Amino acid sequence: MVASMCGLFCLKCLLYILNTILTIMSIVIVCVGAGVLFVLRQVDGGGTPDFDLAHLSTAGILIVIVGVLIVLFVFCGCCGAFLGAGWMLIWFAVIMGCLLIVECVILGFAWKYSEPSKLEEVVSATYSALLDGAVKTRQINEQAQAGAAALLNFFQDKLECCGDVGQSDYSKRGLDFRDFCQRPNNNGYYSRGCTKVTVDFFQKHSHTMGGVVVGTMAFQLLAICLAIFLYFTIA
Repeated sequence: MVASMCGLFCLKCLLYILNTILTIMSIVIVCVGAGVLFVLRQVDGGGTPDFDLAHLSTAGILIVIVGVLIVLFVFCGCCGAFLGAGWMLIWFAVIMGCLLIVECVILGFAWKYSEPSKLEEVVSATYSALLDGAVKTRQINEQAQAGAAALLNFFQDKLECCGDVGQSDYSKRGLDFRDFCQRPNNNGYYSRGCTKVTVDFFQKHSHTMGGVVVGTMAFQLLAICLAIFLYFTIA
């Protein structure tokens, strides 16, 4: 009897730990999805991109929804384990299983655009639209595009790059790149194009990002199995 109670307590603790890890990973995923949506919103405001980004917006929305749902139903799983409510554990397992399927669809989107040429096309279209927004802000003082210009400056400062393919992007649009691509402390100007830098960054860290996503899905699957096992143990 004591051994059975200890085993049940250990199962509940393990489920709590898994759900805590899932919650942290889900919050990270929600932040990534929200960041994608914010960038795409500025792109839509900045100009008309040469590449259709609507499907990326859909993927971003799905990422946010999945992340929020995981957090909510993780709470349901914890309550089910704590209260010994079998129906909550089953709901947790079923919903998590459905979310796993949705995550596989999102991974399909990511796989589709993981090819360097495709990724470069998407990134280039994004920066071009942000550049158009910066032009509107500077030339006609259109404050509605200020967000696009600020976001472009943010990327250029953090990635230490200039324009889409380089400094010439500003010249083509009638702007002086020195107003946008200056290094800190007046230490020269950035010259590398942001598209090249961004694509290199994604390729360099692709295994890490993929590991986070796959790891989250693995923890979900383990939590589902544990919840089902706990349900039959309680029943």
